[in-house]
Amino acid sequence: MADPKSRSKPPPTASANPQTGKLRTGEGAPVAPPSCGLIVGVGASAGGLEAFSELLKNLPTDTGMAFVLVQHLDPRHGSVLAELLESWTRMPVIQVHGDIPVQHDQVYVIPPNATMVIANRILKLNPPSESPSHQRRPVDIFFKALAEDVHSDAIGIVLSAPPQTERLV
Repeated sequence: MADPKSRSKPPPTASANPQTGKLRTGEGAPVAPPSCGLIVGVGASAGGLEAFSELLKNLPTDTGMAFVLVQHLDPRHGSVLAELLESWTRMPVIQVHGDIPVQHDQVYVIPPNATMVIANRILKLNPPSESPSHQRRPVDIFFKALAEDVHSDAIGIVLSAPPQTERLV
């Protein structure tokens, strides 16, 4: 089995057109986003690190699915979630920054102080709501966008941690 980190990546000049959401290359021609089959949205509370790591360490690296991890993070602090999860899987673990097309056999992690949606199989970040942190719902927002975007190609998983381990990562 080939190392998943050696798989080809989209061209470095690829970006999403903000009006259409379609992937564009440096020449300006629209291209369809890469096919990734099923997209698995995985939501967890702030104490979900252990649950995320258990999931990743038990997954094969060649499922053909993309995994998008959405955690309720403290918006006032940075996060090392992506770095911590890299030790539990051979799949690439990417903290999302800007628009990024979803590819199979990769793990995407929401950054702190953002909400994430998906449109045309491209992950997009938005500023967080102005609601107090206890009313932010990044998992709900992402799951709704995922269902609207990929319909039957969506899988939603909610992980929970025991109450005594709940803390903001």
